[in-house]
This record gives sequence, C-alpha cells and structure tokens, in this order.
Amino acid sequence: MDLEANNPIRRDSWRTVLTLAYQSLGVVYGDLSTSPLYHSETNEEIYGVLSFVFCILTSIPFLKYVFIVLRADDNGEGGTFALYSLLCRHARLADEELSAYKKDEFPSLDKNANSTLKSALEKHKILYKVLLILALIGTCMVIGDGVLTPALSVFSAVSRLELSTAKEQHQCMLPFRLSKSCKHIELPVVCTILILLFALQHYGAHWVGFLFAPIVITWLLCTSAVGLYNIVYWNPHVYRALSLTYIFKFLKKTQRGGWMPLGGILLCMTGSEAMFADLGHFSQLSIKIAFSFLLYPSLILAYIRQAAYLSKHHSLQSDYRIGFYVSVPGLAVITVMLVTTCLISLVIVLCWRKSVLLAVAFIFFFGSIDVLYFAASLIKFLGGAWVPIAPSFIFLIVIFLCIKSVPVPHVKSGEQFLIERIGLKEFRIYRCIARYGYGDTYKDEFVLEKDLVCSITEFIHSEKPEFKNTKETNEDDEENLTVVGSFSSNKVVKLLEEEADPSEIMVSTSEL
Repeated sequence: MDLEANNPIRRDSWRTVLTLAYQSLGVVYGDLSTSPLYHSETNEEIYGVLSFVFCILTSIPFLKYVFIVLRADDNGEGGTFALYSLLCRHARLADEELSAYKKDEFPSLDKNANSTLKSALEKHKILYKVLLILALIGTCMVIGDGVLTPALSVFSAVSRLELSTAKEQHQCMLPFRLSKSCKHIELPVVCTILILLFALQHYGAHWVGFLFAPIVITWLLCTSAVGLYNIVYWNPHVYRALSLTYIFKFLKKTQRGGWMPLGGILLCMTGSEAMFADLGHFSQLSIKIAFSFLLYPSLILAYIRQAAYLSKHHSLQSDYRIGFYVSVPGLAVITVMLVTTCLISLVIVLCWRKSVLLAVAFIFFFGSIDVLYFAASLIKFLGGAWVPIAPSFIFLIVIFLCIKSVPVPHVKSGEQFLIERIGLKEFRIYRCIARYGYGDTYKDEFVLEKDLVCSITEFIHSEKPEFKNTKETNEDDEENLTVVGSFSSNKVVKLLEEEADPSEIMVSTSEL
C-alpha cells in the first residue's frame, strides 16, 4: 500500500492473500516461533517473566508492527530503507531529479508543526545526515544479526543431541561408545544443515516459503496442543500470570537486578523486525493474517505451557549454553527496533500528516520499551553482545564506500548513470556514478560494464562541440553531472566509430 499515492490500491484475491500468508510462515516467522522461556527459581519469578513475555509479544510484534509499522511501506517495500525513502521523498532531501520523486504529487502542508519539521530537514543538512546514519545503522544491524542468527539457532537446536545422548540419561538405552560418539556429531550436523539451507536460497523466497511453511505450521500446532495439555495437567491457573500485577511483583522481588533479565526476555520477540523487512516478498494483509490468527495465539500458548511446567519443576537444571545464546542477538535486534521507532515517529508527522502529539505518544510508549530493553542488553555487551555489532559496522563502512543508494525503490535505466568529463576533452577521462534504488537487483560485472560503455558513448555523442573543461572537477559535487541512461548496443558501435576508439576511453568510477 502506498499511502501517499493517488493511484488506486491493487486488491489481491483472498486466494492470493492466503497463499502469501502460508509462504510467509516459512520465511518470516522461523526465528520468532522458536525462542524458549528460560528457567527461574520460584513461581513468582516464573509468573513475572511470563507476564513480561505476554506484554512484549502484545505490544511490539502485535500492536507496533502489525497495526502501525507495516502501514509505512514504500510501494510495497519494507525495512529501514523504505522508511528512509518515504521521509526523503516527502522532505525532498536528495536526488530530486529522479522521476520516482515526481510520480506522487503530495498536497502542500499547512503552516504548522508538519511544515516546520519538513523545512528543518530540508534546511539543515546535519539533520539529513543524522537521518541517513540512522537508516544505515538500522540496516547494518539487521545484516549483522542475520549473519549470526542462522548459525546460533541451528547450533542451539542441534546441541540438544549432546544432552539427550549423555551417559547419565541413556546409560540403559545406548552403549557407552555410541553415546560418546554422539557428542561429537553436533558440529558436522550443524554445518550440513546450514549448507543445505543456504543452497536453497537462490531458488527465491517463493520456494523457500513453500518448503519450510509446513515445518513451521507443524511446529506451531504441536506446541499449541502440548501447551493446552500442560496447562490442564500441570497448572490450570497459570493463565493468571498474564495479569500486569505479576510484573510489579517480579520487579519488587528482584529489586535493582530485576531489569537485567530483560535482555533474555527480549529473545521472545526476536524476528519481529522480519515482518517489516520481508514485506516486499509478501503483502501487508498476508503477514497480518499469519501472525494474528496462527503465530500469536500459538506463541502465547507455548509460553504459558512452559510456565505451567516450570512452576511444578523448580529443580530442573538449566542448560549451561543458554547464557551465550541469550547475550549474543539481543543488542542488534533491539537497536533495529529503536531505529524503527524513531523513523516511524517522523513518518507519522511527515508522511501520514498526523498530529505531532500522536507521534510524541508513539515514541514515548514504544521508545520507552525499546530503551528499557536496550539498556538491559548493554549489560551483556562484553559477554557476547558485541559479536553482531562488529560485522554491522563493517557493513556500514562497505555501504559508504561501494554504493550510491538513493532513497527510492527503483531507479529507471535511463536515470541510473551520472556522467561528467574530467580534464581536457582529449584526455577522454570520465567520472561516473551508478545509482540504485534499495529494491533494485544489482547487475553482474558484464552487464554493468556494457551499460556503462553505452552510457558514456551516449554522453560523448550528446556533448556540445564547444564544451571544454580545463579545471579539475570536485568529485563530491554532483550538480555538474549529466544524467545518462543505457541504450541498445547496436547504436554503440556506430557512435564510437564517429567519436573515438573505445580502447582510448578511460573511466573513473567513484561510487558504484
């Protein structure tokens, strides 16, 4: 849905929506559906943690993402750069000559806080840079978390093989040698599973969704059925823990140290950001249906089931590995959510043209939750939370150095290249900037080289004869660059023969 577009919204049939909802279960919700509830010592603590989990699942994935964030798509695309694109188009911040900026005519804003904020973003370039840095940080945190999450999730699941084949657990069922050999199979099994998973990626989200959706659905239905059984069998009154009063009892009992376990509780909502990031593969309605009617009730039953069982088994030993898995993903995940909260508050004012008070209320409510969990995650920074941060900043540097990404979904081929002559005409040296939208597919080297030569040839052919550039041009100034698009290679040979030997042309690519 494009909220600011004048074109009518395309309505998908219910068959298409339900098919996309089915596929989204295999792509979007794998991480969100598999986080456990970790062990606490007393019923009061268990009920307090369950109450926290219920509030977090209801407020962040359900209220924030399903009802608010998913509406902030950019022509069907989701993610941090989609929010950045919306804000840039409404505030006219950069690359205004692209036709993607002109396809939607925005009504003029009244002289109120909306126009004041818009004018401030346009006037003060430092605010634009802050907005860009926020978008880059959010995007890179998603990448950094995505680098580690598959390996950690698979290893966490497979490591249960070692516990299940321990000598003391199976001394009557398995020979000692077989039990001992099983302890060493987890790493090869993890590597095999990861290789198979990544081998399927090039088939696209369509086939991955169809392949893994039955697995996720089976998992959710099984956990729901077991949840109902455990609630009835172990503790039929555990549902009372959904009351907010248990949160205050938990904080009162644990006092200053009560907020530190929130970093572990944060794992119950990891994967929520995938609903928005993967929006371009599906649709708003399909993701909302899958989460609201299957995932959300299944997760609530699963966590209540675990609380019911743990409330009667206080002596259950914790897994010694849990501490590491709790500490690693949390900081990157909550950073992405905090960035999303900040950008959505701007979207409410600039794009949806709602009251500033509504934006303040949004950032106060959801921002307070994000900051609380962000502070709890910082405590574990030295304990492993820095791990996804390191690759995130590496990706941040790579984005700055290697790509000119403009805040629109797609750049037309005729507007992709900016070309400028450097030095004297006889030098035949040109500066070129290739621009991509965040939804564009990057070309391989051969296609990019071919289009680049075509564009330079068109630039040479269209240049005025009297043009001379005797001064070196500042590479950071794009005002003197000419917008040139790629065209048929049949015209290239003729134009090159008229102008120059193509072997004599040199190109300086400053940002690709």
